[in-house]
Amino acid sequence: MKEILTCNCFAVIADETSDASHAEQLCICIRYVTSNVVIKEQFLEFANLDDLSAFSIAHEILSR
Repeated sequence: MKEILTCNCFAVIADETSDASHAEQLCICIRYVTSNVVIKEQFLEFANLDDLSAFSIAHEILSR
């Protein structure tokens, strides 16, 4: 997180998928450019989703 906080730009990447038990999960990653102009992408976490509405997905991302 320290490296991410020092960069000038970043993007949050989120993708919804269902696991083997058919539970909906949101995969949250972050992509950023380091001070050495190296593009990096890091997995942050999986979040369980109650529904697939845009509101629910946005709420899960913003609550982290």
